[in-house]
Amino acid sequence: PYYGAMMIKLKDVDSAVGGLIYSTADILRAAFKCIGAKPGIKTISSVIVMHKDDEQLIFTDPSTVQKPSAEQLVDIATNAISFANMMNMNSLGAFLTYSTNNSGKGENPDLVREAVKIAAERGLNV
Repeated sequence: PYYGAMMIKLKDVDSAVGGLIYSTADILRAAFKCIGAKPGIKTISSVIVMHKDDEQLIFTDPSTVQKPSAEQLVDIATNAISFANMMNMNSLGAFLTYSTNNSGKGENPDLVREAVKIAAERGLNV
C-alpha cells in the first residue's frame, strides 16, 4: 500500500484502489503516513458514493474514525459536504442515529444532538 500512496503523493496517479491483498487498516496507515491530511483538515475521514438511478448518495466515515467525538462528527460532515461540492453533487448533509425527534436517550443520540448544535453554530448545511 505504501507504493500506491507514494504514487498519489508524487502525483504519478490520481487515485488507487486497494483491499484485495492488504487490509483497510494497512491501506489507511500508508495513506496517513505518506499523504496525510490536506491543510486545515483536523479529522481525516472517508466517503462512499452510492449510485441509484440518477441519484448519488454519500455515506461518510464508514472506516476511518471508529468512535468520533461531536467535534469530529462535525469535521467529518464538513469533509463530506466539501467532497460533494467538489464533485458537483448535492451538499445537504444529515447526521444519522437510531433516535428521531428526541425519542431515544443514550450516548449516541446525545452525541449526535451535540454535533447538530455545533454544526449549526458553524453554519454547516445539515
